[in-house]
Formats: sequence, C-alpha cells, structure tokens
Amino acid sequence: MVRGNKRYFILSLYGLFTGHISAAMVVLFRYLIESFSGVRDYLFQLIKGLTGHITIVLSVSGLLFMSFILVGFLTWLGRKEPNISGSGIPDVEGYIQGSISFV
Repeated sequence: MVRGNKRYFILSLYGLFTGHISAAMVVLFRYLIESFSGVRDYLFQLIKGLTGHITIVLSVSGLLFMSFILVGFLTWLGRKEPNISGSGIPDVEGYIQGSISFV
C-alpha cells in the first residue's frame, strides 16, 4: 500500500470510529431522556402536592443550587482544558494552514 493511501485508510477508520461513538452518544442521550421522564413526572407531582410559599422557595432554591453547580463545573472545565471553548473553526483553519498542531 502506498504511504498516502495508507494515511487515507487510517483517517477513514478514524472517521468511522468517530461516527460510531457519536451515534452511541446520541442513542444514550435519547435513552436517558426517556428514562428520566418518569423521575420528572414524580418530581412534578411532589411539587404539585406542596402548597403555599414553600413550593416557590423550594423550586427557586433548587434551580439556583443546580445553576451554581453547573457554572462551577463549566468554570473548572474551562480552566482545565482552555482549548474546549469556542466553535473550533479558527482551530481547523489554523490546522489546515499548518500554523496549529493538535499532536
């Protein structure tokens, strides 16, 4: 096999692998959405059973808590891996021009 053809073959295998992993992630995401719909319905019924101002306080407190957790995680992730931010288009253009190396 010629060196160039071998490279294209390996890149094709990487593409197939990436496609399969992406498809598995989508399937898992859809499955988890369906699985947690029962939990969501249970929580809605629980909150619906509560009356008065306690419902509002619990709902807002829960949302704020989850928001702080999410913001903290994303901040930590952005500091740990600074290259994950942005759309990635400038990175791809830089790689094509040869000014950026991902290895």
